[in-house]
Amino acid sequence: MVEAHSLRGLGHLARSWKEAPPFAGDNAFGDAIARYRQDIIDRYTALADSQGLTHDAAAWFTDHRGEIEMPALNPFAQAMSLTILAEYDSASDCIEALGALNRWPGRSGLAIGKYLRQWETSCAELQASPRLAVRLRELLRIV
Repeated sequence: MVEAHSLRGLGHLARSWKEAPPFAGDNAFGDAIARYRQDIIDRYTALADSQGLTHDAAAWFTDHRGEIEMPALNPFAQAMSLTILAEYDSASDCIEALGALNRWPGRSGLAIGKYLRQWETSCAELQASPRLAVRLRELLRIV
């Protein structure tokens, strides 16, 4: 989620720098930021394709669950960040749900299914959209 949020932020930064740079005449730096972001997305897309994520997300999750749940950023988490980025881009209310993360006992130490259900509950408590948590459960076929 963090990696996807960073990629989303880079997109906003590139657009704003292109349209209203902080320094006169530096609009072209927005293109450089956009290229940097796209290079990352292209690399992650290749990872997602090579891992099978784009073909069957639930099977991919089953095959790589152990690696995904490791705390360090890894190629499996990088590949999944594009799926989350697509959700961020399709519905901006997903961003407000980030404020509802980790507000419960056990926090990120919970198994993914329980974690996503706790996130949905936390979203309801804060009147934030649980769309992203629900979408991830659906996509990964987590009950």
